[in-house]
Amino acid sequence: MQRRFLSIVLLELLAASVLVAGVTLVRAFHFELALVSAALVYLSAASNVLAGSKRPAAGTALFVLVPLVPALAEQYLRQPCDPGSGFLFYFLYTVPAAVCGAGAGLSAVRLLKGLWLRASLVLAVVLLPAAYTLWTLYHDAPVRFFHLVFGMWPGSLYDEQVAITPALWVARFEGLVLGLSLVLLASDRLRKAGLAFGGLLLVLIAAEPLTGVRQPLSLLRERMGPPVVAVGVRFYPDPDLPAEVRGEIAGIIGEAVTHVKTRLGEDHAGRIELFLFRDVERRYEVTGARYTTFTKPWQGTAFLEPESLRSARGKSLLRHELTHLVTAPWGPLLGLPWNISLLEGTAVAVAPGSAERLAALAKVVLEKKPDLGLETFLRSFGFWNESAAVAYPLGGAFVQFVLEAKGPDYLKALWRLGPFEEPPEGGWKALAAGFRGYLEKIEPSEGEKATGTILSKRKSIFEKRCPHDAVVETGTP
Repeated sequence: MQRRFLSIVLLELLAASVLVAGVTLVRAFHFELALVSAALVYLSAASNVLAGSKRPAAGTALFVLVPLVPALAEQYLRQPCDPGSGFLFYFLYTVPAAVCGAGAGLSAVRLLKGLWLRASLVLAVVLLPAAYTLWTLYHDAPVRFFHLVFGMWPGSLYDEQVAITPALWVARFEGLVLGLSLVLLASDRLRKAGLAFGGLLLVLIAAEPLTGVRQPLSLLRERMGPPVVAVGVRFYPDPDLPAEVRGEIAGIIGEAVTHVKTRLGEDHAGRIELFLFRDVERRYEVTGARYTTFTKPWQGTAFLEPESLRSARGKSLLRHELTHLVTAPWGPLLGLPWNISLLEGTAVAVAPGSAERLAALAKVVLEKKPDLGLETFLRSFGFWNESAAVAYPLGGAFVQFVLEAKGPDYLKALWRLGPFEEPPEGGWKALAAGFRGYLEKIEPSEGEKATGTILSKRKSIFEKRCPHDAVVETGTP
C-alpha cells in the first residue's frame, strides 16, 4: 500500500515537473499553474483512494503540496512574479479539487464494485461539470468560464490582469461543497448530510446569476438600457452612459457595420447584438474581459466599451470583431470555419487600412521565415503554428488576395470547407502559389521591411515569458 502511495506521489511530482519545465504558460506563478495543478491534485487524490489508502486525508493534503515543489523551484531560480497572488490562486484552485478527488474516490469505493465502474465515477465528477461549463459558455455573456472541480479559465489570455474576484470565491466554494458532499455520501452515518450538501450545491448553482458566477444574456439585456436598432443591429447601451455618448457610439457602430457588409458583399447577416458597457471595469465585471473586445459568433454578440472605440485603432478593432458576427452565417461550426486562418484573416482584411501595406508585411514575414510552410499555414489548424504577430497579417493578406482574385463568393466557399477538404481548382497548393505570385508584385517600403522583420521575431502567446526575464536580459528597469 505504501509503495502505491509513493508511486502516485512520484508520478504527480514528475507530471508537475514536466509541465512546469515544458509548458510556457505554466511557468507563470499564477492561475495557469493553479489550474494545471488542480487537475493533477484531483487525479492523485482519487487514485490514492482507489488504490486502497487507509489514510486518505493525509495523502490528499500531501498531494496539494507536491506540485508546489517544481513550481517554486522554477520561480525562485529566476525571479518570482507576484507570489502572494500566485499562492492565493494556487490554494483556491487546488484545495477544492483535492477534496473533490478524495470524495469521488471514497464514493466510488463505497458505492460501486469493479475498478472500471469506480474509475467511471471519478471521470464523471469531472465530465458532468464540464458539460455544464460548456453550456454556460454557449449561452451566457462571459468569455471566462468556471469548472466546479478545476477552477476558472479567464477566456482571454490577452488580458494580463486576471484577478481573484468575488465570483471566483463563490465558484470555488461550490467546488468545495461538491467535494464535501462526495466525502459524506461515502459514509453510511453521514449520508444524509452528504445529500444536504448536494442540495446546497444545487441552490448555489441556481443562484449563480445573482452571485456573478453566471451572467445570462437574458439578464444582461434587462440590466442594460432599451435597445437601439440600426442597420440590422440591436445595440444595448449601459444605462449609466450619457445620451450624447450613446448617440456618438451608435453612429460609429452603424458606420462600421455598413463598411463590413459592403466589403464582404453581404447584404444580410444573422442576428447581431452589441452590448456597450460604461467602462472597461464594468465589462470585466460582467464578461471577464477588461482590455479585450471579443465576440461570440454563435450568439451574434459583441461586448464593447466607449473609450476604445473613439480612436482609429479602436474603430479598426470594432470592424474586426463585427466581421466575425457578419460572417457567422458562413461558418459550419457554431458560426466559425474550421480554418482559423480564414476566420482571423477575413477580419484583418476587412478592417480599415492599406491592402498594399498588409501584403507588404506578409511578404517580408515570409522572406524572414523561409521555413514557414505557407500551404500548411493556410490549412485548417496551421494558424496555431505561428505567433499572432505573424499569423494575423499573413492570414489577412491571404484573404485580401482571395477577395481581389476570386471574390466574396469564393471566400464563402472556403469558409464552408471541412477540416480535411481541399478548395476547388487545385486545392491549397494552388492557392498558396497564387498568393505568392500576388505578393511578388508588392515592393515593401523601408518602414514596412523594418516592421515585418520585427513581427517575424515575435513569439506566440504560448511562448510568453515572465516580464522579469525581459528585465534581466535587457537590463531595463
